[in-house]
Amino acid sequence: MYDNLANYALALQRFDEPRQIIHETRARRLDDWQSHDYLYALAFLADDIGAMAEQQQWFAGKPEENFGLALASDTEAYSGHLGKARELTKRAVDSAIRADSKESGAIWQANAALQQAAYGNTIEARQTAAGALKLAPTSQGVEAEAALALAMAGDTARAEFLAQDLGERFRWTPRCSRFGCLRFRHNWRWIERTQLPH
Repeated sequence: MYDNLANYALALQRFDEPRQIIHETRARRLDDWQSHDYLYALAFLADDIGAMAEQQQWFAGKPEENFGLALASDTEAYSGHLGKARELTKRAVDSAIRADSKESGAIWQANAALQQAAYGNTIEARQTAAGALKLAPTSQGVEAEAALALAMAGDTARAEFLAQDLGERFRWTPRCSRFGCLRFRHNWRWIERTQLPH
């Protein structure tokens, strides 16, 4: 429940509310990766490098470390540091696989495909999306992100195929999951920043 409230408040850009919600969860001794994910997002939005580093330290060495590495990868991509973003994505994928979560690893890989497509690296975007689909071929989240990346990379036939498959298998319509909404919004911030004038 608390995670949903914090996510909705972030999506509505009511940035004081998630802090209060997280404070309440900690008072009840509920301290999980999602609260640190939200704190990282708030620090990112405030351009607070120290607070982002503090959240990264919380993730380090835990089974949820892949979430922190993926956030760091997004941040590097947002700043235009694609080499560092690739390295962090690889570490996030490896960490997720070690934590027995291939689907999370594939989501990080599909997210990297979105990053590459946004920067115009269409060949790498297509290859990375294909790798994500291979790692977790039945995942709705992976398939949705890969479809978007492929569409952005110009592979509209493959993107359309995936969209149709999502529609058939899941009666899929675009919506945000608890975690995906924030990550999707984060991606579009840097996509808007990197778009070239027409």
